[in-house]
Amino acid sequence: MTAGPFALLHDIGHEVATLSALVAAVRGEDGLDADARERMALVARQIDRLADLLTDWDLPSDAVEAGDEVLELRDLLHEVVVLRDAASPGSVALHPGPAVLVRLDRQALCRLVTNLVDNAVRAAGAGGVVELDLDAEGGADPVVRVADDGPGPGAGPRGDRGMGLAIVRTLARRLGAEVTMRPRRGGGTVAEVVLRGRRAVPVPAPRAPGCGRPDDASAPPPSGQVARGPDAPG
Repeated sequence: MTAGPFALLHDIGHEVATLSALVAAVRGEDGLDADARERMALVARQIDRLADLLTDWDLPSDAVEAGDEVLELRDLLHEVVVLRDAASPGSVALHPGPAVLVRLDRQALCRLVTNLVDNAVRAAGAGGVVELDLDAEGGADPVVRVADDGPGPGAGPRGDRGMGLAIVRTLARRLGAEVTMRPRRGGGTVAEVVLRGRRAVPVPAPRAPGCGRPDDASAPPPSGQVARGPDAPG
């Protein structure tokens, strides 16, 4: 295959991620009746299957590297948090911190983090808490942590967790990342993603949002505040 089909796959990935984000936002609305919620759940599952097909496409390494770009990692995490918090029966939050520039495939990382957050939300359940943290002090390799206060690794509701973690492993290989799961002190689970050799020095061009198109972007939270979805309690 030539670069053309690879570029097309990348563009389709952007559009599928946008659809997924929109469906997640609609499912978080309070006014939906049971029938509408069931139909939206079906739509979400079909979108996830399409995204999984794109994820599983066996791209050669040079094509994967061609999709890399410089981006601000905390902005991408903020995008995922806002959308998932709006659709969560509990709360999803991002701890504040400095900007971290990385060079990698935006859509692959977005899918990886979204799958980890979705797994954590299912484990935490109604009223549960999911927290994201980004650690990259002193120029070290960036580490993304997704923690929940559920019953712990392997003890929560299975749902689509097995499929989600399989997708995470596939995406981690594509990104050259390391993903580990461990018990959280005090109860729950912590998923840790280490992005080896992905720090970037150049200032990125005006960003597209983590999981959608430029006109969908939302501003990052003010310094010192935790990012939450629009309907979360203050």
